Amino acid sequence: MVRLLVPSRPGPNPKLDDRTFIDAVLYRAKTGIPWRDLPERFGSWKTVYNRFSNWSLRGHWTAIFKALQLEADDEGVIIDASVVRAHQDAAGGKGGSSAMRWVVLEVDSPRRSTPSSTRRGGPLHVQLTPGQQHESTVAAAIIENHARGKAFIADTGYDSDAIRNQLRSMRIKPVIHANPTRKKKPRLDRRRYAVRYRVEVFFHDLKRFRALATRFEKTSRNYLALLQVACSMIWLQDLTGGA
Repeated sequence: MVRLLVPSRPGPNPKLDDRTFIDAVLYRAKTGIPWRDLPERFGSWKTVYNRFSNWSLRGHWTAIFKALQLEADDEGVIIDASVVRAHQDAAGGKGGSSAMRWVVLEVDSPRRSTPSSTRRGGPLHVQLTPGQQHESTVAAAIIENHARGKAFIADTGYDSDAIRNQLRSMRIKPVIHANPTRKKKPRLDRRRYAVRYRVEVFFHDLKRFRALATRFEKTSRNYLALLQVACSMIWLQDLTGGA
């Protein structure tokens, strides 16, 4: 399946075959080691890194991530964010020394799922913001471009009249836990809100990739590419029943 998504290369065969290259990227994402410490069986670390960065620049990792997403039903989406600190080795690149925040939109449940899969749903959209920036500040654009289905499920960080009104204008039900400071709290659909734990499980799965749990990449672009690699692997596990 993945072979069909790998971009073709014109000209002679590359020194590093596609399978070895993908394995090297996954190994590095899982272990969090510096690129230059990749085992010799993967060939030149510089070749691996340059090809990874080139794919990032050309949007290939984004295309693979999107292609692997299951067709979702109309139940809705869940949104949340998590802060990730940068490792000292991330210094030296553009924005490399600051903390980053993941903002993730996850589908509630797919139409197609394997009986052996414990996950119901998967990541639809992931983006980065500066660590000091609150996730709700990018919610309007995410809702406009990616929200779909019957419900939008989120915690108190997304409780604002503007977000609720935007969702209603799109005929999406806001299932958002009310901020304690609200004098009049909107009614919460607790049945739908109960599935919000899935996004926390998703964050746990992502942080099993050590290169993501701590940011090692010098550039935000390549760090986002690694996030998309991990998200693709999570979708692949669903497609293969966790194999």
